[in-house]
Amino acid sequence: MLLRELARRNLFVVPLEEQGEWYRYHYLFSELLLYELRSSRPELVPVLRGRASVWLEDAAFFDEAIRHALVAEDYERGIMLIVRHWLGYVLAGQMATVEGWLESLPEEMIIHDAPLALVRAWICILSGRIEESARFLTLAESIPYEGPLPDESASVEAGVAILRAVFGLGGVRNTLEAARRAVALEPEQPSQWAALIRFGLGSSLYLSGETSQARKHFEDVVELTRIGQPLLQMVSLSYLSVVATDEGRLEEAESLARQAGTLVVRFGLQGVPQSSWAPIALGYVLAKQGEMVEAQTELERGLSSRMSLPGMSPWPTLIALLALARVRSERGDRGGAREVLSEARTMLQRYPDAGMFPELLEREERKLRARKPRQGQLDGELTERELDVLRLLVGELSTSQIAQNLYVSPSTLRTHVKSIYRKLGVSSRKEVVLEARVKRLV
Repeated sequence: MLLRELARRNLFVVPLEEQGEWYRYHYLFSELLLYELRSSRPELVPVLRGRASVWLEDAAFFDEAIRHALVAEDYERGIMLIVRHWLGYVLAGQMATVEGWLESLPEEMIIHDAPLALVRAWICILSGRIEESARFLTLAESIPYEGPLPDESASVEAGVAILRAVFGLGGVRNTLEAARRAVALEPEQPSQWAALIRFGLGSSLYLSGETSQARKHFEDVVELTRIGQPLLQMVSLSYLSVVATDEGRLEEAESLARQAGTLVVRFGLQGVPQSSWAPIALGYVLAKQGEMVEAQTELERGLSSRMSLPGMSPWPTLIALLALARVRSERGDRGGAREVLSEARTMLQRYPDAGMFPELLEREERKLRARKPRQGQLDGELTERELDVLRLLVGELSTSQIAQNLYVSPSTLRTHVKSIYRKLGVSSRKEVVLEARVKRLV
């Protein structure tokens, strides 16, 4: 084969995979050819990019097809491809790819296209930008648009309902209503939206306290996302693990949580904010199993990721906070448990319709008040968590580095430091180091 021989001799072409079926020009040769084309026939550049875009779409290379259209400034074709194919990239955890496409478009094109505004709303909410997402949702609803969307959603109204059902930012009752509305608006035949609709219904039922009803929907989602949707499958496995933990099926729950964690690694989802669900689910079941040290590590790891984007859906964060409060209390860190419950209460004040969470929070607060301190530990003494902070304060790490090391938010670390200063009677980091050494705390 000529191409294989050219690649072997390092002449002009480079293989794209081991089987030797796909090749590309060496990038230097490619740049030379493009330079020559621009110099001699510049009018052909957009024409050839347009042809490339059509060929790539036919071959199912949608990312490259969209990029060629956008580079050629054929925005009409680029938008058509984006609104048709964006969902598959999001469900594979490639939100940054879709956001890159959107950023290449002139802003005025987004504000006049309902399907495109809806895509923008999804990308914003996945990145924790709630207010911006709400603005694009309102925009999508205000632009006249009839019939199904290019991404197979039944209508703009259905697309809006699905988004609200999946992320649940309008309160638990509104989320359940949105999920049921999405079910009513979408046709019964299978589509790429089927799994998301079931996920929205399952999560809203769970948040309403209907655990057994939620399980079936999550199981359906896992089955529907076996191929090509690792992000949604990972989140659904995590949710299903939490359900199994609540039902006392701890072995099953741990297996599901670890499957979710495997998907994060296998598909490179570590940089996706929603991957925080996997350590939260694992920490949740480990706490039930009595593995408190590992549970605390996993829960704090998940919370650290979510706290960096406060606009994310509050429900996984609340699940993690309540579990972490129990863990810290069991480990004798009553101050740390109170601090976590205080964060949860502050969060709930922003969501009056919070389903089962107000009752769960009150239950944890009662348990903490009833729990006696461990033998020899007084509230005026440093907690185990404060001792962890103190050991790092005597080193050379900055406060932001200490927060990252302990998987806590900067505000949480500041609370720990203030408590340490108060208990040791000092007012600076230098003084706390000296006092800690005098008292042989480090």
